[in-house]
Amino acid sequence: MQKAFHTSWRRAIAFSLMALLPVMLLGSIATVKAQDTKSNRLNLSDFRTRQNKTKSVDNVDNTVRSASPDTVFTNPAAIVLDDSGPALLYPSNITVSGLTGTVTDVNVTMNGFSHTFPDDVAILLVSPDGRKFILQSDVGGGTDVTNVTYTFDDQATASIGNSGPFPATGTSVKPSSVGDDDEMDPPAPAGPYNQPAPAGSATLNGTFGGAAPNGVWQLFVTDFFLGDSGTFAGGW
Repeated sequence: MQKAFHTSWRRAIAFSLMALLPVMLLGSIATVKAQDTKSNRLNLSDFRTRQNKTKSVDNVDNTVRSASPDTVFTNPAAIVLDDSGPALLYPSNITVSGLTGTVTDVNVTMNGFSHTFPDDVAILLVSPDGRKFILQSDVGGGTDVTNVTYTFDDQATASIGNSGPFPATGTSVKPSSVGDDDEMDPPAPAGPYNQPAPAGSATLNGTFGGAAPNGVWQLFVTDFFLGDSGTFAGGW
């Protein structure tokens, strides 16, 4: 399902982390068991917490907000893919601060994906400590998709196939990559990247488990082929 010609390297995403924290966190992902008696969760696309001391950083206006009963860590700025090459927002960042413990589970939600050839798109997630994981690459087929919101989750039962179909909105899927030679343009870090099946055997939790949650999480989205365009209208 690949196109006839390659251009500069590219890929896309939205996401959630479960971290080991000394408080109960509420998000849109499965329950995580912490090392103590409490469950802890961090969802970077739809994060709600009862921790009064947590802060979130809005990467659109760089405003730091004190946590209220519901706190959201997200970057809703659109990730626009104008034909081939890196997205116009490259990278799209989410900054997390004020948390303790380490990551135990990662989910990534992409909001409002539309594209005329989804197979063109690749998404790379980079943690604050530099761990690199391909969420999606060379999958989804060539049928137009419109305003689809979906979540990458290791616990999902299905993945996006090379020829599609693309998941329905609200669906959770395993990360998937067909091309293992993807190299993102700078300022994305150089490869090799941790690749999920079928190109590799890496997983979200295997890559990011044990990482500290605080810092800048970067999402690099690229369209690798000419002739089609798209957007993640709601960011990640």
